[in-house]
Amino acid sequence: MNFRPRSRDEVTLDLTSLIDVVFLLLLFFMLTTTFVQAQRLNVDLPEAGQGQGAKTKASWTIEIDASGRYSLNGDLVSSDQLTARLESIPEPHADASVLIRADGKATHQSVVHALDAARAAGLVHVGLATESNPSSTGRR
Repeated sequence: MNFRPRSRDEVTLDLTSLIDVVFLLLLFFMLTTTFVQAQRLNVDLPEAGQGQGAKTKASWTIEIDASGRYSLNGDLVSSDQLTARLESIPEPHADASVLIRADGKATHQSVVHALDAARAAGLVHVGLATESNPSSTGRR
């Protein structure tokens, strides 16, 4: 009996076509993806004389444009939704703060409403954003 070793064909897996398909899928998803941009209100901040800059970053940002529309952390909300969303904060911690960025032409009532909404939610650290005016002496 003559046993000859049989030659075995080496099994190989050609990954070239698999890599091509993966890159085509990647390209397809990159080209068809829509990127959502946060809709920010166009706010022209009022100018102020001297003042201190913020020491910490605000936890919540309320923006008010000239027509009285509100935005909470970049999301457009109505005045009722602003109050409800701030009140739905699950017990704000002691360091939680609110920054109100009101347009210089926004009504006083809309700013007061934002202040009331923050107070009703238990947020007591409130700041008003302004642009600095170095030529102003701080007295008017």
